[in-house]
Amino acid sequence: MRIANGDIDRATIGDQGVGAVVEAVERVVELLFARAGEPHAHHVPASFWSQPGIGQALAHVQVWLRRDDLIGYTDAAQMLFGELAAENIQAARMRVKRLVERGMLMAYAAPGEANPTRRARVSRQAAEALRDAGAAG
Repeated sequence: MRIANGDIDRATIGDQGVGAVVEAVERVVELLFARAGEPHAHHVPASFWSQPGIGQALAHVQVWLRRDDLIGYTDAAQMLFGELAAENIQAARMRVKRLVERGMLMAYAAPGEANPTRRARVSRQAAEALRDAGAAG
């Protein structure tokens, strides 16, 4: 939970610590989704990662493991739809929201943000990949 809440800087953890975090995440996922007698054959529904609680906590840990950071919809809109964002930031933000709804970007909730309208985040790496692939539309 300390990692998910942003209390532990990724740069301060060595390889052994990162390995322990990876193993802990794998154990939790197996505990939640593995079938009896088939501990390594499990399917995690995509909706799990966006659920409040354990799904979002584990998603934040995965972002931390990738050395990624989360950006707001405004930043993503400027990155993905620069011209539109300069003219109409709300329209560009709605396009980001539609990318999330279509599953092209995953939504995260910023745990420290009190304002629900500013809480939504996406992965910077995922937004950059969409931009670089020209897949944002």
